[in-house]
Amino acid sequence: MIPEAIHGGIDPGEIASYGFRREQVIDFSANVNPFGPSPAVRDAVRNAALDQYPDRHCRELRKELARRRNVSEDEILVGNGSTELLWLLAVAHLRTTDRVVILGPTFGESEHAARQRGAEVTVCRATPETDFRPPVEAFADAIERHRPRFAVVTSPNNPTGRSVEPDCVASLARRYPATLFVLDEAYVDCLRVVPTDNPERSNNLLHLRSLTKAHALAGLRLGYVFGIESEITPLRRVQPPWSVNAPAQAAGIAALRDDEYQRQTLARWWRACDSLRQQLRAEGFHPLDSSVPFFLVPVANAPQARHRLLKHGLLVRDCTSFGLPRFIRISSRAEADNTRLVRALAACRQEIV
Repeated sequence: MIPEAIHGGIDPGEIASYGFRREQVIDFSANVNPFGPSPAVRDAVRNAALDQYPDRHCRELRKELARRRNVSEDEILVGNGSTELLWLLAVAHLRTTDRVVILGPTFGESEHAARQRGAEVTVCRATPETDFRPPVEAFADAIERHRPRFAVVTSPNNPTGRSVEPDCVASLARRYPATLFVLDEAYVDCLRVVPTDNPERSNNLLHLRSLTKAHALAGLRLGYVFGIESEITPLRRVQPPWSVNAPAQAAGIAALRDDEYQRQTLARWWRACDSLRQQLRAEGFHPLDSSVPFFLVPVANAPQARHRLLKHGLLVRDCTSFGLPRFIRISSRAEADNTRLVRALAACRQEIV
C-alpha cells in the first residue's frame, strides 16, 4: 500500500485531545502569511454569488494572471490549490512504469501522485551535511540515467527553504526535451524580494504557483500552472468541472489587485522572521538558512519536540515525514506569537536539543 502524504496545519481532532480549541493554538506549522488576506479579499468573498455555479474556466482570474505572467489565457490553468494541479499532471501524463525524478526532500504530493499512477520514483535528496544545498548535479545525473517522463523541482523548497535558480531548471529542460519539467514555485511570492520578471519559456517546462501562501488563502485553496498551451490542454481535459469555487475565484482576483497590501505584509513577515531567528540563536538554537520566512531547526527528536510544544498550545511541523526526524520546521508568525514560541522552546531546550 502506498502511504499517504503527511502535511502540516491544525488537525481539530488532535488539538481537542490536548484540551484546546482550534482558536487557542498558534500554528507555526503552516507556511502561510500570518497577517491574513487583504481586506479587499474579505469583501470579495462576502460578495461572491453562492447561489450560482462558478465559472468552470475561471476566465476573469486567468485574465488577471495572464496579464501578470505575460502569457495567453490558454496557457494558464487555475486549480483547487497547487496540490490538485500536481495530481492532474499525474493523471494526464503518467502511466505504469513511467519514471519520475524529484529533487528532495520536498512536499510529498508529487511523489504520492506519481506512485498512485504506478510510476517509478527516484528522489535525489539534499542532506544536513551540506546544509540542504540542492544536489543539482545528482539530479541531472539521475535524469541522464533514467530519462524520466517527469522531473520535479520545488523552489523555494519545502521544508528546507532552499532555492534553485530558474535558469538552472530551464537549462536542464533544454538538455532533456523528452522530459516534462515541473517547477513548483508555490513559495516564490514569499521570497524577501519577489521576482518581477517572467521566467524563461520552454516547451517542456511548467510552472506551478500558489495563491494560498503569501496571500493567506489556505482555507479557499487556489493555485495555477502556466506553460505552453499543448501541455496545459491535457490538464484541463482531466480537471473536474467547477473545481475552483466562486469565493476562491473572487478572492484570487482581489488579492492579485491589492499589490500594496501584499508588499506591506511581506515586509512585516520578514521583519518578524529575522527577529525570531535572532531570538532562537540567543537561546542556543541553530535555525538553518532559508530563502523564505520558514526554516528548519535541528532537535534531538522532532516528534517529541512537537509534542512538548503542543502541550503549550504551539504547533510546529515535525519533519519526520520528510525523512528528517531530527528537525522541526517553523514558519514565522507575528512578533508576539514568535516571542511566546521562543520562551516555550527555551523552557524545554534541555529536553529537545
